[in-house]
Amino acid sequence: MRGDGRRRSSWTYRGVPVPFVPYPRHVFPSLSLRGLSFAPIYRRALGDAEVVTLAAIPIERTNAPVFVISGGRDRMWPSSHMADSLLDRHAVAHGDHQIVHLHYPRAGHSLAPWCPELRSTSLARGIEAMRMMGFGGPFNLGGSPRSNRTAAADAWQQVLAFFGNHLSDPLEAFLSPRDPHDPTTSP
Repeated sequence: MRGDGRRRSSWTYRGVPVPFVPYPRHVFPSLSLRGLSFAPIYRRALGDAEVVTLAAIPIERTNAPVFVISGGRDRMWPSSHMADSLLDRHAVAHGDHQIVHLHYPRAGHSLAPWCPELRSTSLARGIEAMRMMGFGGPFNLGGSPRSNRTAAADAWQQVLAFFGNHLSDPLEAFLSPRDPHDPTTSP
């Protein structure tokens, strides 16, 4: 939302705002001892089927492998619901090949390893421990500490394996001209 109260997309493509699902009016984050949860806002916004359809990521148009991670106790946004919607649309267009969905039912929002570049490794470990407990500063990221740690470790290994399988030489993929109709230049 802009300072003047108008709603706008957070993303652009070639300078043009992409369609988006606006936050509904008069719906607020929930507050707990762990912080603010934005999931109620997103859940309510997803109730507008017409806007959701217009703003959907056009996964039907890709032939690339897709990798999706979600936590069943994500308190930032309903990642499991959104991932399932994406997978359903992908399956209609492509079947279930070339898509991986890692779903961690007891994990929250923060499922990738992260540690800031800090001079103090003990401070960095403390921040990482808080994040794994579901605290994201003022935000409730959700999940249990054990589930978040387990999911983050497992997801990271699978992300690396996925990239290794599908991006054997990422630079080569960008630099080499490929004709999808010529089997000698297709990957």
